[in-house]
Amino acid sequence: MRIAPFLAALLLSLSMAVSSATSWAQAPAGGTQDSSSPSSALEEVTVTARKRAERLLDAPLSVSAFTAKDIEDKGFKTLDDVTRAAPGVQYSQQGGQIPGRYTSAIRFRGMNVNSDAPSLQLGALFIDGIFTLGGTQSIPYDDVERIEVVKGPQSATYGRSTFGGAINYITRTPSLTKYSGTLSATSASFAEQDYSAAFEGPIVKEKLAFRIGGRYYSRGTLFTATDGGGLGMESSKSMQGTLYFTPFDALKIKLRGFYDLDDDGPADGGLVQGLKNNSCTGKTVTTQDPVFPVARPVNYICGAVPTLGRAISATGGFNIIDQPTSLRTAQAGLVGAPNFLIDNLVNRANPAAVSGAPSIDHLGLLRNVFRASLSADYDLPGDYTLTFQGGYNRLRASWIRNFGLTPLGFWWSRDPTDSKDKSYELRVTSPQNQRFTWLAGVNYYEQDFIQSGSGGDAVNLCWPRNGAPVRVAAGPCIPANVSAILFDNTLAQNSDHVSTEGLFVSVSYNLTDQWTASLEGRQQKDSSTSGVVPPAIARKIVEKKFLPRAILRWQPTRATNVYASFSKGILPAIINTQLAIATPRELAQYQLAQPGVQSTIAGDQLKMYEIGWKQQFWDNRASFSVAIYQGDWTNQKGRSVAVIQEDCGSPSHGALATSGCPAGATGLPAVNANGTPFLNFRNFNVAGSTTLSGLELQGSVAINEHWDIQPTFTYAKTEYKDFIFNFLSSISQFTQMKGNQNARFPKTSGSLASNYTAPLNKDWTWYVHGDVSYTGKTFVDESNLAFCDAYFLTNARVGFEKGDLRLEGFVRNALDDKNYSACARWSDFDSNPSIGTQYQGVAVTPQNPRQFGIRASIKF
Repeated sequence: MRIAPFLAALLLSLSMAVSSATSWAQAPAGGTQDSSSPSSALEEVTVTARKRAERLLDAPLSVSAFTAKDIEDKGFKTLDDVTRAAPGVQYSQQGGQIPGRYTSAIRFRGMNVNSDAPSLQLGALFIDGIFTLGGTQSIPYDDVERIEVVKGPQSATYGRSTFGGAINYITRTPSLTKYSGTLSATSASFAEQDYSAAFEGPIVKEKLAFRIGGRYYSRGTLFTATDGGGLGMESSKSMQGTLYFTPFDALKIKLRGFYDLDDDGPADGGLVQGLKNNSCTGKTVTTQDPVFPVARPVNYICGAVPTLGRAISATGGFNIIDQPTSLRTAQAGLVGAPNFLIDNLVNRANPAAVSGAPSIDHLGLLRNVFRASLSADYDLPGDYTLTFQGGYNRLRASWIRNFGLTPLGFWWSRDPTDSKDKSYELRVTSPQNQRFTWLAGVNYYEQDFIQSGSGGDAVNLCWPRNGAPVRVAAGPCIPANVSAILFDNTLAQNSDHVSTEGLFVSVSYNLTDQWTASLEGRQQKDSSTSGVVPPAIARKIVEKKFLPRAILRWQPTRATNVYASFSKGILPAIINTQLAIATPRELAQYQLAQPGVQSTIAGDQLKMYEIGWKQQFWDNRASFSVAIYQGDWTNQKGRSVAVIQEDCGSPSHGALATSGCPAGATGLPAVNANGTPFLNFRNFNVAGSTTLSGLELQGSVAINEHWDIQPTFTYAKTEYKDFIFNFLSSISQFTQMKGNQNARFPKTSGSLASNYTAPLNKDWTWYVHGDVSYTGKTFVDESNLAFCDAYFLTNARVGFEKGDLRLEGFVRNALDDKNYSACARWSDFDSNPSIGTQYQGVAVTPQNPRQFGIRASIKF
């Protein structure tokens, strides 16, 4: 379908619909709300999604906004809560393929990326308009004044990592005139405790104010492993401080600092193995792969992934959420090295490049985050505004994980991370009460990301000794024939240095009292250096791109906004580091595995068309917004794998120089002691393309002054036009994914929330809040063979208020849904006799079990 005629026809249809809808609300365009509006009228929300203040209804974008009152009334605690209430966006703490708070991913409009690198994310989180480098899971919401979720490419406004959208947290600004504070305490089942406090007020009245706050959160065991240990334990401690300075009326300065320490135990996740839960063998699958139009997959899951109590575990039972919780495992004892994990993953020093990462002595995560930001607004003569923003983020983490995700515990890894970034922006904004308005600015961003990822420093406790037989697939190790081995990570695959220079301009012109045209553009220069550790293998790419957005808006009344837009998003080009540093013999093996693969992959591009309609009606007691979009995603990054016999002394072989190579040998193919090739599995990137289309709907209705409801609905259709995926080739029997849907994002989802508040007596009021969200089935990988079932999640809260005192009880996951909250393909390392991807499974994170709790808060 051609997009331009489609949009024109749809826009005409909307125009006709709006013409009949204007009878709902006849306030003139640009007017003010009638002071006689009923007390149940919806709150008017101001957003800054386009770096200018405007009503949410006026913004010609698909935006979901939540005020501080919304955050409190809805009981938001994490980004999961926010995205369930906002259409077109999905968030998972199992951001990558491993369960837990190790990585996170914000996904927009059906898109997914399989990468931990910040520079390749499809969506980003900002705090006060400043990019946030990781650690999104533990931001305290008591310090947040408003949350804006903006869908569609925002590159023209925000720059990098807003390919599919952006989420912006706007923090509270302390009062210059009065002192106030808040205290909040939550206690819930599973030993959850959550305490926070904040206090603010003037230091110099009407000139200088402060705000300080802190939070302590901990949660105990959600699931118990067969070794008696707990899974799912989390802990966060954070503190933040803000100074707000207005030395004179025209200048406003806000300085903010934040520190957080996360300390988690082993995650509540597991692996549904394809071998043990095989539902593919004997079936045929029709594909659009020209080589394998009919495939016969084996040893994998075709259809719904078996749920808790039905999936067969690695040990033959039905407890999938089961992993070792100690670093002194039975398997380590069997190979005669009971302290091998402790010696190599705990006591061994981190690589020099990540020496700043914290030392961890247990299974799980240890992470500290520091953020600092400075923003200043200066009112120039003539109602012009000069704005400066600067930010610094530092994230350091270590995590030790059971790499195989099963209770067998054969594979382990340690992944230290040390990342930092800094950014600066200066912009000028014209007066906003004129027919022609504009803003222009420059910004600079620089990032260093170093992670010992892709398995990190890996340990195998079932490694063949002298080429002897190890075991059959998924069987026990033969103690006499195996030993423990450590694989150092070279850091080559998961390290980069990125710098971005941007010049951006936005102009808007009121063509008439009802029609406005806006043009935005960013000229951006990206410099990306991959494989910065060790420096000898670093490879650099420099790109210059122009990122446009064009918007046409029609507002026949103050209560109506119809718009059409075109926007473009980009991600930087990347280097296939392993190919770039490969010897000629190694490179030939990569190109045999994936014909046409290159050492450089061009940057992703997304061209998106969107039309939307925002409407208030029923005396401003009801509103809705609907957005329909279509996009083309090209140069979409995907991952492939190749089995490589590396050369002794080559940069690729790196720290494995002693594996398969006589001392000092160079240039010879690495071999095992028995003369067989020493093989290594290496990931590399390929490019594909996808079409996107969908609909986002959000509404709010104040039935009366006591009762309101808020529905949302998302339809997100994606389809690969050309995408090669070979991780499953030995199982799926095909590699071209054309016609399939992107993984990890449901095609349909939605939510319904409702609040009821009423007086109890002359001093107290009572309230009840309920919400139910629906998440459709999600495919676990690009092959679309396996999927996790759709589910409903229900929460409820009942409370009482007296002035600034609030007491409530709540239940989360009220119906105790036992479906998986996240699913992703993961190599079944514990079933593979050695390194390999010939066996696959699905890494799963279950819903948190039903939880009851109480919360008390007071403002003073």
